[in-house]
Amino acid sequence: MAEQRTENGLLQKIKKFLYGFFAHGMVEETTRSRLYMEYYLILITYGNIIGIPFATNYYSLRLLPYHIPLFKPWKRWILREKDIFEMIREC
Repeated sequence: MAEQRTENGLLQKIKKFLYGFFAHGMVEETTRSRLYMEYYLILITYGNIIGIPFATNYYSLRLLPYHIPLFKPWKRWILREKDIFEMIREC
């Protein structure tokens, strides 16, 4: 029984190592890209919340219940003062 646990533990460590070596960077980049796309969609749809004049239409009001949990982090991200080095790093 103890031998099986050590084999499973070794197998799990190998899986984690291979994931980190091959896929972790791609997963992080994809997650970051998805978050930015969601934030840009919210900006286009609800930009009038922060003072950017967009015409609010019927479809943006239909999307509102799905975007409410993202408003607080989105407003923090969009109104945060950005440094030139952050913009360089994102490119």
